[in-house]
Amino acid sequence: MSLKVCTVNIEGDRHLHRWPAVIKAEQPDVVCLQEVFEADMEYIELELGMSGSFFPMMDINQVNKYHISPRGKWGIALLTNLQVTSPSISESHLAAVPVLYNGGVSGFYYAKSPKVLPFVLPNDASRVFAVGTVLKDGQEYTVGTTHFTWSGKGETTDEQREDLQTFLNVLQQFPELVFCGDFNAPRGKEIFSELEKYYTDNLPKEIQTTIDLELHYAAPLYLVVDTIFSTPQYQLTNVRTLQSVSDHNGVVGEVQRV
Repeated sequence: MSLKVCTVNIEGDRHLHRWPAVIKAEQPDVVCLQEVFEADMEYIELELGMSGSFFPMMDINQVNKYHISPRGKWGIALLTNLQVTSPSISESHLAAVPVLYNGGVSGFYYAKSPKVLPFVLPNDASRVFAVGTVLKDGQEYTVGTTHFTWSGKGETTDEQREDLQTFLNVLQQFPELVFCGDFNAPRGKEIFSELEKYYTDNLPKEIQTTIDLELHYAAPLYLVVDTIFSTPQYQLTNVRTLQSVSDHNGVVGEVQRV
C-alpha cells in the first residue's frame, strides 16, 4: 500500500472554483496547501471532506498592489483524514525556532515568528514548516509542507540563503521525511540545488515548469518551484503535475516505504 500526497499553491481565494474538485478526484491521503486564507478553511475542509491544520504566515487586511484579497490571516495548511500526531524530536535542538501545534501537526517557524505581521511586501511573511506523522495500513509516514522565502524572477537572494540554513536545521531533525510545497526557488539554481544535496527531488526531470502557463500573471514562465522531496526511507511513484488548478500546478505522488 502507499500514501498519496498532493500539494498546490492555491493563490488565496482566486481559484476556489477550480482546484477542490480536481484534488478531491485524486483521492489523496494528505493534501498540502500554500497561500491559504484561514477564513476559507471551513469551506476547504467541507469540499475535500478532510480535517485541516492551518498555520498563519501573514495578516492581509488592507488593499495592496499585489491584488491579494484583504481577508486576514494567510498561510499554509495540511489536511488529512488519517490519524496524525506530532513527530517525536528533541526540541532542544530547535530551541531558537518557535513552534505552534494544531490538530496533531507541528508548525516550525524558521523565518520571522508566529506573530503574523501586516502585509506590505512578499517577504513580510513568516516562514513555517508544517509537519505531522500519519498512520495508514499500520505504516507511519512523516509528511511536511512549506512556502519558502520569495524572490523576484527566481533569482537567489541573501535572505533566501539565510532562511535556508534555519530551514535545513529544522528538516534535519526528521530522519524520515516526505515534504512538499512552493519553494520559490527554481530547480537548477542555488537554493533548490542545496536541498537536493540532502533530499531526493521526485518530480520527473522532463517536467519543465510548475507555473501554470495560462493562469499565472507572468505566464508563460518555465520554472520548477513546486515538488515533493523525500529521504531514502521513502520511494515515490506516479509523481505528476495537475494543470488548470491555480497559478501554480499541483503536484501529486504516491509514497511507499522502502
